[in-house]
Amino acid sequence: MALLAPPPRALSWRFRASLVVRAVHVGVVVFFMLGWMAPWRGALWAVLVGALLTQLNWWVTHNRCVLTMLEEWLRDGSTAASSGRDTNFVARLMTSLTGRVFPNWLAHVVAYVVLWFALIVSAVRLLT
Repeated sequence: MALLAPPPRALSWRFRASLVVRAVHVGVVVFFMLGWMAPWRGALWAVLVGALLTQLNWWVTHNRCVLTMLEEWLRDGSTAASSGRDTNFVARLMTSLTGRVFPNWLAHVVAYVVLWFALIVSAVRLLT
């Protein structure tokens, strides 16, 4: 019977809010991965501006996404940087999708390649 009971934190508003932030974060990642293919100029502008803002965010927060920090704060009450943990959203996402553990450095490379590819292709498509 105890196996079926949800964990106590699953009932908290902070835990549920962290799940919403995670879903939004996955949506943003998917948007950057696929948005450059969209036939609408508005989507291309959104990718271009969003990629530039994301890059600015990474520069300001030392490669930490504000969505990752918000999710960690909602879930744990602290960010990984302040608690000594070193987590990376893309590394966790890649690990959950493949079942293999990805190091943070590889996740950073993948994130930068996807982001800059989407930015450049969107800019080229807007100019042509």
